[in-house]
Amino acid sequence: MITTIAISKETKERLARIGRKGMTYDDIIKALLDLLEKKFDASKVKVV
Repeated sequence: MITTIAISKETKERLARIGRKGMTYDDIIKALLDLLEKKFDASKVKVV
């Protein structure tokens, strides 16, 4: 299932800088989430 989310142009550009050639924005976001969950206890990760 595909869902559309609104992000700013700045956020899109930041995601593009982080990703590698061939990665989708979904791939980049998943990789960032994986890193966050590895660094912190996933059950305690909350964005404020």
